[in-house]
Amino acid sequence: MTTNFNFPDQISVYKGKVREVYHLKNDMLIMIATDRLSAFDVVMPKGIPFKGQILNQIATKMMSATSDISSKLVSGHSGSKCGHWPGL
Repeated sequence: MTTNFNFPDQISVYKGKVREVYHLKNDMLIMIATDRLSAFDVVMPKGIPFKGQILNQIATKMMSATSDISSKLVSGHSGSKCGHWPGL
């Protein structure tokens, strides 16, 4: 399971086992939690559907809850194909 995405003004990309971090001009970082699954330092052949979207929803909620500390943590987030989970 791999992605080959390029953002406009992308400088570099880091692809970890389950996350990807894109570095854009103006020191903007975009972190994406994917559906990839890792256990014991091995990336499993099948991902978990919507896992990345749910993790992104959790991260968005937590960063929004701490926006009084740093208002520049989140500049936006994508929609959700799986709908919003209760409490997120």
